Amino acid sequence: MVDLQPAPVPVPASTDIQTCDLNPVTLDGSASLNNSGCNWNCPVGIVVPDGVDPSIAEFTPSTKGIVNTCTLVCDPVAPCANQLTALVDITSVLTPVANPMAESNTVCAVDPDTVAPVRLTGSNTEFAFGVQWTNIEPGGGMASDGQFVPDATTAAPMYLPGPNDVTNGEVFLRMTALADVGSPCANGFTDLSISIPTVPKVTDPALPADVGVCALTNSGDATFSVAVNEPLLNFQWQFAADCQNYIDLPDASVSGTSGENTDTLIIAEADLASNQSGCYRCRLTNIQSFACPEVFSRVSTLCVNTVPICSLNGLNCPGIQVCGDNVVDGTEECDPGAVGQNTATCDRNCTLAVCGDGFTNTAAGEECDDGNNVDGDGCQGDCMNPVCGDGITDAGEECDDGNLSNNDACLNDCTNATCGDAFVQIGVEDCDLGSALNGLSTTCCTAGCDFVTGGTSCDDNDVCNGTDTCNGVGTCDVGVALNCNDGVGCTDDSCDPVLGCMNVADDDNCDDNDVCNGLETCDAVLDCQAGTALNCDDGVGCTDDSCDTVLGCINVADDANCDDNDVCNGLETCDAVLDCQAGTALVCDDSIMCTIDSCDPVTGCVNFESDAFCSNSFFCDGPETCDPGAIGADLNGCVLGTPPCTFGLLGDCEIAACNEFDDQCQVDDMTMFPCDSDDDCNIFGNAGGATCNLGTNICEFPCTVDDDCNDINNLGDNGVCNGGTSLCECTP
Repeated sequence: MVDLQPAPVPVPASTDIQTCDLNPVTLDGSASLNNSGCNWNCPVGIVVPDGVDPSIAEFTPSTKGIVNTCTLVCDPVAPCANQLTALVDITSVLTPVANPMAESNTVCAVDPDTVAPVRLTGSNTEFAFGVQWTNIEPGGGMASDGQFVPDATTAAPMYLPGPNDVTNGEVFLRMTALADVGSPCANGFTDLSISIPTVPKVTDPALPADVGVCALTNSGDATFSVAVNEPLLNFQWQFAADCQNYIDLPDASVSGTSGENTDTLIIAEADLASNQSGCYRCRLTNIQSFACPEVFSRVSTLCVNTVPICSLNGLNCPGIQVCGDNVVDGTEECDPGAVGQNTATCDRNCTLAVCGDGFTNTAAGEECDDGNNVDGDGCQGDCMNPVCGDGITDAGEECDDGNLSNNDACLNDCTNATCGDAFVQIGVEDCDLGSALNGLSTTCCTAGCDFVTGGTSCDDNDVCNGTDTCNGVGTCDVGVALNCNDGVGCTDDSCDPVLGCMNVADDDNCDDNDVCNGLETCDAVLDCQAGTALNCDDGVGCTDDSCDTVLGCINVADDANCDDNDVCNGLETCDAVLDCQAGTALVCDDSIMCTIDSCDPVTGCVNFESDAFCSNSFFCDGPETCDPGAIGADLNGCVLGTPPCTFGLLGDCEIAACNEFDDQCQVDDMTMFPCDSDDDCNIFGNAGGATCNLGTNICEFPCTVDDDCNDINNLGDNGVCNGGTSLCECTP
C-alpha cells in the first residue's frame, strides 16, 4: 500500500493590493497541510515577518509608483521535495499633486464692480483623476463671491473676483487634485492667494474751483486740496501749461500732506514768482509700489497774470469780463460757465434764457426760437416746433382740428377727409376701402362710399370657397366651400382656385421609415401599397446579416462564427468577403528535453514533466527527476536523485552498502565486501592495502596479526588474522 501525501499549496490572502505612496501593507497567507513553514519574499522593499506566524508579514515599499511582486514560499515535508510558491502584486499608487498658479497674484480694483479677471494656470496635476477649484473664506472676512469661468472643474479657468473679495482685499483659492475612484490615496490640494488692492481715486463729487492769481498784483500764493478714497503710498503734485505735459511748476514751492486713512484730504501749496504768466493745470499723481497703475486726478486749474483769456478751456484771469467763465460781471445777465454753451437759465451770450429772444436754448427745453411768440409762422409762440393735431392750421396743413382721429373731416396728417381715402367719415360715408377697392365687383362698397345692395355677387373667382355675395352692410360673405377629401389616406387633398379639388398620390404619406420592408407607394384608389423587403443575405457564412430600419442591410464579420473551439490551431477569423480564415497554430515546444509537449484543445499548450527522460537506471543513485525550475537542474531540466541507501562502515566488521543487483539497501560482512577493482576495497582508507580478488570479486584484507585487522583495515574490534591465508576474517 502506498501512502500518498498531498503537497502544500500556498494561498495568499489577496492577489492584488494597493497602497498609497510608501505606506505599509499586511501580507497574509497560508498553505494546506504537509508544510514545514511559510515565509514572504519581496525583492524591492522591507519585509517584517510576524513574530508568531511568518506567513503574515508587514511589507513597506521602497520605491513609489511601481508594482512590487511578493512571493509566499512554503517548504514541504517528506516525501515532497520541492518548494511551492504563490505571488501577490502590491501596487504603489501615488498621491495626486496639485500645483496652482496664477498669471498675476495681484489684481487692481478700481471699484467693487470693476476688477480684472485672473487667469489660473494650475494644469500641472500628476496622478489625478480630475481637478476641483474652490473659494476658501478668509478668517474674519466676508464669504468669497467670485466665480470660476467656464467652471470650477477646468484645470485653467478664469477667476472673476466678486464685491466681497474686493472688500476683503484678498481671496484664497484651493486647487484639489482628485484621486481616482478606488484609489487608496486621499485627494491632494494646494492653496493660492491673490491680493486685490483698491486703487486710490478722488472721491469729491465735484473738482475744486479753479484758482486765479494775478502775478502783477500779489505774491501768487495758491492752495489746492482734494479727498481720496484710499491711502496713497506715495504722491506728488504736478502742473502743465498745455494740458498734456505735466512738470513741476517752475520757481514754485509745492508741498503736500497725506493722511493714513480713507477720505484723507491731500493739500498742496504753490508759491508763484511774480514773473510767471500763463495758465497751469494741476493734478495729483498716485505712485503705486505694487502692480496697479498710477492714478492721475485733475483737481483744478491755476491762472497766472492778467491776460484777458487763458489758453485752457476758455478760463480767464480775475477781473476780466468773459462770457463762459462762470462769473457774472460787467453787463452780463448770467454766465453759463463754459464758452459757447447754454444752460437751462442762461444763453450762450450770457443773457437770461427767454422764449422769443431769438436764441434756441435746448437746455431750457426750446425746440425753436424765431424771435417772437406768434403761432403759425413755423415756430409756435411757446418755442416748440409746429405739429399736426395742435389745433393750429400751419403752413402746409389743409386742416387741424386739434386731434389725430381719422374718422372726422380732418385726418391725422392734417389733410381733408375724402371718399376713397380708406377712412370712414362717420355720418358721411357708409364705407371706404380706398380708391383702389371702392366699386370693384369683388367688394361690397360703391365708388361713392355706399353699401352695395344685399344679394349682389362679390365673387372672388375662387371655386374653392363657393359663390360670394354681399350682405347689404358692406361685407362680402363667402359661399359653401368645396369638400376635397377623397377618402384615400395617402393622397394630398387640396383645392385650386380655378381647377377645384386636387387629389395627388404622395408616396411619402405611406413611408413607414423602415427601409427593410421596402419602399411603400401610394395608389390614388387603393391607398398605400407595401414595398419589397430587402434580402440581406450576403452569401458569406461567417457574417451576421441584419437590417437596420434607417441604414438598410448590415453584414458584420463575426470571428465567433468561425471558432472551432480548438485553441491549438489558432484563432480563426472572419473575412467579410473570403469567409472564415484559419488561425496560426500554437507552438508548444518549451525547448526543455525532459518535458513532453502537447496541446489541449481547450487549455492550450501542456508541458508535462517526465522523470523517465532523466533516469540513468541505477537504483543506488536514487530517482532522477524532471524539474526545470529547481536549483541545480541541468540544461535538460533534470535534477540528480538522492541515493536511497546509507553507505559506510558501521563497526564490528559490518558495512552499510547499496546492492545495485538486487536494488536494495543491505548490511554486509566487511570481509565479504563485493568489488570489481582494488579501488573498490580501499574507499575506506585501508592503509593495509586491501585488494580485490577478481575470481571471487570479494575484497581481501592482508594481515600479520589481529591488530592489523582492527586498526589498519578498520574492521572494528572483531577482526582476526587467519595465519594460514594471512587475510583478515570478520567475526561479528
